[in-house]
Amino acid sequence: MADTVMPLVAAECQRLHDALAPLSEDTWQTLSLCEGWTIRHVIAHVTMPARNGPEEFGAELAAAQFDFGALSNRIADRDSALPVPELLQDLASDILAQWTTPAGGPIGSLSHVVIHGLDVTVPLVWDASRTTRRSASCWTT
Repeated sequence: MADTVMPLVAAECQRLHDALAPLSEDTWQTLSLCEGWTIRHVIAHVTMPARNGPEEFGAELAAAQFDFGALSNRIADRDSALPVPELLQDLASDILAQWTTPAGGPIGSLSHVVIHGLDVTVPLVWDASRTTRRSASCWTT
C-alpha cells in the first residue's frame, strides 16, 4: 500500500507548496478552516515532521502530558513564526513526502495533507477580494 499511497502524499505536498508559494506574507495570515489558526499555523503544523524526528516529537508530546491538541497548538504557535520560505521548503521536502502518521500510516498521511490543504485553500477560494483565489482554486481542482 505504501508504494501506491506515498507518491500521492508527495504529489499533494508539492501541489500545496505550488499553490501557496506565490502568496504574499499578508495572505499567510488569512484565517484557515482550523479554529484560531491562520494559513501559517496550519502549514507549520503540517510540516512539523520535516523539522522534528520521532524522538523530538515524543519529548514534546511528553512535555504536553500526552495531550495532542495542546501539543499541536504549541507547535503551530511556535513554528508559525518561521519564515515562509522555510515553511515552503519543509512542505516540499523528501522527509515530509515519506512521513507516515504514527497511527494512520500512509492513508493517514494522505488524509492529513489533503484535509489540511483544504483547510488553507478553501478560505482563499471563497475570499473573492484576494488575488490569490486563482492559485488556491488550481490546487483544489
